[in-house]
Amino acid sequence: MSDPKPARLLLDVAEQDLAMLRAMEDESVFVDRAFGFAVQQAVEKILKAWICVLGSIYPHTRNLEVLMRRLADRGEEVESFSGLAGYTPYAGMLRHQPGSPAAGPLGRERAIALVGALLERVKTLAEPA
Repeated sequence: MSDPKPARLLLDVAEQDLAMLRAMEDESVFVDRAFGFAVQQAVEKILKAWICVLGSIYPHTRNLEVLMRRLADRGEEVESFSGLAGYTPYAGMLRHQPGSPAAGPLGRERAIALVGALLERVKTLAEPA
C-alpha cells in the first residue's frame, strides 16, 4: 500500500530544493560542489518519495543509482532520469573537497530541468486518485 505522508513531506522539501537549484544557476556565484550537492539532495528526496508512493520502504542510502535501480526493479521507468545518478559523489566525497570539482555530469540548466521533471512526475503519482 502506498504511504503518501512521508512521500508528501519529502516532496515538499524537494520542491524547496528545486527553488534553491534555480537560484544557483549562476556558476560565477555558486561553485559546482555546492550545486552538485543540492542536485543530489533534491533527487535523493524525490526518489525516496517515489519509493514510498509505491508502498515500499526506501533504503538508507545516498546513492542515486541504487534508488533508481530499486524503482526499475519495480517496473518504473527511470531511464530518462539516469543522468542524475552521476551526482551521487556530491553527497560525500566531492562535497568535502576544497575548491570546486569539475562540473557535474550534466550542465546546470539540464540538471535543473531534469530535477523539475522528476519532481512533477512523482508529485503526480503521489496525488490521491
